[in-house]
Amino acid sequence: MNRRPNNRKPVIKPDLLDLRIEDLKDRISMKEDEIRRQEAKDSERVLYCFDTSDIQQGLGTGTTTRMDSGHDDFHAVALIGDRFYKDKFLSMVELQKSYKTLERSYHDINHWGTTYMDGNPNIEYIIGYQDNVRLDPKTKALTADIHILKSSKHYDTWRGFVDINKAINRTPNVSVSFYSSKKNVRAGDLPIDFVSHGYSKDDKVAYLYDIEFQALSTVFKGACSDKEGCGIGMNYHHSSMSESELMLRIKQIRLQKKIKGFKGE
Repeated sequence: MNRRPNNRKPVIKPDLLDLRIEDLKDRISMKEDEIRRQEAKDSERVLYCFDTSDIQQGLGTGTTTRMDSGHDDFHAVALIGDRFYKDKFLSMVELQKSYKTLERSYHDINHWGTTYMDGNPNIEYIIGYQDNVRLDPKTKALTADIHILKSSKHYDTWRGFVDINKAINRTPNVSVSFYSSKKNVRAGDLPIDFVSHGYSKDDKVAYLYDIEFQALSTVFKGACSDKEGCGIGMNYHHSSMSESELMLRIKQIRLQKKIKGFKGE
C-alpha cells in the first residue's frame, strides 16, 4: 500500500512556543553576562611583576657604596619606558603619570616580602626601601636610590649576593611589581618601531595604564638585561643592534608568535 506523503507541518502549541522564546532569551542573557564578565576581566587592575636587572653601587652616578651605621645605599634603574615587558607595552606616557608611586616603597628579596610566598607575603624578606625616584625624559629610564637596612633580618643574605656579583663582575638583577589596568591598542599607534618587534600596524597589543607601583625586589634573573641598562648598579645606556641582528630578532619574534598561535595560546 502506498502511503501519502505527510505534508502536514508540525503544530507548535502556544505554551511550547513561549517556552522556546523564554529559553532563547535566557541564552541571550547568559551570553551578555559572559561578555560583560570578560570585559570586566580585561579592564580589571592586575598585579604585575616585571623583572629588570642591574644594581649600581653608590648614589646617583657614583661607583662607591655609601655605608653608614644603619644602611647601605645603592642606585638602580627600575624600568625603561616605551618598551614591551612580557608582551605588554609600558609607555612613557603612563610612566610619567605614575612613577612617583614608587617613592618610599619597600625593597625585598625575590618578591617574598611584598608579593609572593604562596600569596602570603613574609615581611622578614623586606630589607629596605627606595626614594629619590625620577624619570629621565631623554633616556626614559625610571631610577631610584635604594637603602638596605643592616637591621633587617636578611640583610647579610642580600649583601652577600651583591658582593658575589661584584667579585665575578656580574650585575645583580631587580624586578618591579605594580598594579595596572590593561587594554588592547593597535601596534601602529605605539610610539615605537613596532615592525622591529614583529608586529604589523593593525595587530592588537596589550597596553598597560593606571599604574600603581608596589615594590622593587632584588632577584636572580631579570627580564630587562644589564645590556639594556636596567637594575642595581647601572647607568642607563642605549643598546644598538646591527641591521642583520635586527632582522634576525624580527624573525625570532614572528616565529614565536606563530608557535603560540599553533598551540592556541
